Amino acid sequence: MRPLEATYGDLAPPYRRSSSNPYEDDPKDASTRYLPLYKAVDGGDLEATNKFLDQHPDALCSSLSTDGDTALHIAVLAGHVDIVEELVGRMSALELAVKQKYGSTALNFAAIGGVTEIAELLVEKNRKLLEIPNDHEQIPLVVAALYGHRDLVQYLYLKTPIEELDPTSKNHGAILLTACIMDEFYDIALDLVQHYPLLAIAEDTDKDTALHILAQKPSAFPSGSQLTFWQRWTYKCIHLDPQKASLIASGDIEMPHEGPPHRRSFTKRVLHRISEAFWKGLKLCVPGFTSIYELKLTHLQARELLTCICREVPNLEDEIKLEAVLRKALFEAVKQGIVEFVTEIMKHYPEVVWFYDDKDRNIFFVATAERQEKIFSLIYKMGAKKNSLATHWDKDFNNMLHQAAFLAPSSRLDRVSGAALQMQRELQWFKWRVLCNPSIRR
Repeated sequence: MRPLEATYGDLAPPYRRSSSNPYEDDPKDASTRYLPLYKAVDGGDLEATNKFLDQHPDALCSSLSTDGDTALHIAVLAGHVDIVEELVGRMSALELAVKQKYGSTALNFAAIGGVTEIAELLVEKNRKLLEIPNDHEQIPLVVAALYGHRDLVQYLYLKTPIEELDPTSKNHGAILLTACIMDEFYDIALDLVQHYPLLAIAEDTDKDTALHILAQKPSAFPSGSQLTFWQRWTYKCIHLDPQKASLIASGDIEMPHEGPPHRRSFTKRVLHRISEAFWKGLKLCVPGFTSIYELKLTHLQARELLTCICREVPNLEDEIKLEAVLRKALFEAVKQGIVEFVTEIMKHYPEVVWFYDDKDRNIFFVATAERQEKIFSLIYKMGAKKNSLATHWDKDFNNMLHQAAFLAPSSRLDRVSGAALQMQRELQWFKWRVLCNPSIRR
């Protein structure tokens, strides 16, 4: 790929200077001269903008502020689609690549604002904008993800050359992956990992991995979702094919992927029609059906993403780093009470039951301290290992019974209203630990 400077020539600096502009050596004077244009663009006055540009065509790509913002930057950030369309029509493809003082193109500003229609106007005229980073080395797709703009992220993800996200050459993919997980764009994150499995173990600029970020998202899994009786019933009635977790297939509730009609038997076509009618009826008759469907779809996508990541983690050649990645994510998931996360990790790496945190506590010890009973219940599946795990002592010479006697974290206590009920809950934990550990009773 050619360097940006070679591709865009003299448009790579913060803003283009014209030799015919008497204010080119003094941006402050230029910003004063072009103040009417700044006001017109920022205020959304298309007529005034056109009139000024007709009279002063040199202002089109000139700096209108001390930060080097052009009229296009200002219009994009203000979200005025009609003015952006007019400016894009007047500018060449290369002129769209003008950067302001801090290295941002108009598309980078569009990624901040989140208006997909504006991004479309810019990309249609110059697709190279997708590859130009700002001064923080963030391409527009990454910027949009960091700002949490779902529709824009999906649009830019489908338009950005996939090579830009290759973890072997750049860090864009790792940042995008962790940002998508934080924003709960699990379908995009899953598609990204499927394209580049190495992203599963790549670190972003904060030295975080996708596995650790996912461990902080209890809402991405069934154990972290609080549902009423009818919501649980609806949730169980919805059956999703794993293919629905993909980016392309995740948006259609009523039309499950069945293949071309001519390849299906008459019986299958009839059943398909009945299925369509059933889903439509549920949408009309069951309150909040769509939200429950989307919740289950989210859980499916997160689970598929976790499985993909777990399959890739063993490719870490550095065993010390491998253990560090697993330990950090595992103990975070235990604190969050994500039982599905812990069981998936244990399925791929059974040895994690012998991992200890900085206080020399295993996962069941931490589960007791955090009052995560679903995690602690996994100890009953440990067979003979249960006795060793349950009688472990930490570096402060406390065992699990001591930990059960300590006051629970306020985040867990607050889930039970009233001091009497909180005390009852704490006593249950203490009795539970005594009953499950005969060696402590002796």
